[in-house]
Amino acid sequence: MATVKNIGDLLMTQYVLPLEVIGLLLTAALIGAVIIAMKEEPLSNPGRSQGNEALTEKSEIGNRKSEIDQSLLTSAATVQGKEGVP
Repeated sequence: MATVKNIGDLLMTQYVLPLEVIGLLLTAALIGAVIIAMKEEPLSNPGRSQGNEALTEKSEIGNRKSEIDQSLLTSAATVQGKEGVP
């Protein structure tokens, strides 16, 4: 039967390298999580929230799509006019 002392002895003798590697990986993951959690908004738009950014991006994409659609319609009308197709 394995006791806590036996497990501790194994971890500190036979499995010391894997134990240290796991410890370093967990420490790096913790530091990365803290850094991601502490990221601040850019200083160029301090009053802007993330929800507003998403709405603004959607409206910008919608505006760009409308511009592209209009350009395609204009191009199609030009081609039809040149070919004599009504």
